[in-house]
Amino acid sequence: MQGPQKAISIVFTFLIFFAVLAVNSRADGSDKGIGRSLQKAPPKMLGVKNPYAGGSDEEVKAGLKLFKRHCASCHEKSSSTMNSAPSLKTLSIRTTPPGYLFWYLKNGNLRRGMPAWSSLPDERLWQLVTYLQDVESDQGVVSGEIR
Repeated sequence: MQGPQKAISIVFTFLIFFAVLAVNSRADGSDKGIGRSLQKAPPKMLGVKNPYAGGSDEEVKAGLKLFKRHCASCHEKSSSTMNSAPSLKTLSIRTTPPGYLFWYLKNGNLRRGMPAWSSLPDERLWQLVTYLQDVESDQGVVSGEIR
């Protein structure tokens, strides 16, 4: 890319980035922190595609298994626990670009209580992103049901 085309591409990337942040900042409840944390994602992550998007249910099931193993203790709500981690079955999670979610899972945000999952292989992180973006808003993450 040369001169004006590169500048237009950069401006366009930032506009999309800020549009995603605006959607996330208007989210209800405690998932606003996720939107603020995504502000730190490098703009280049916007164009990163999920290799499992539109794939088989096997990838979603693998993501569910990973969710139960690594995420459920904080993100599942039950009457016996008082968790402050936001629910992950929100529109903001399903509409966030997959590259941003991947980056967030990999890097975390310890100031907000989100650990970095950089020890997981990229394949596993993408399976988790696949599951998170596949969960329907009217289905419970707690139940672990897959449509």
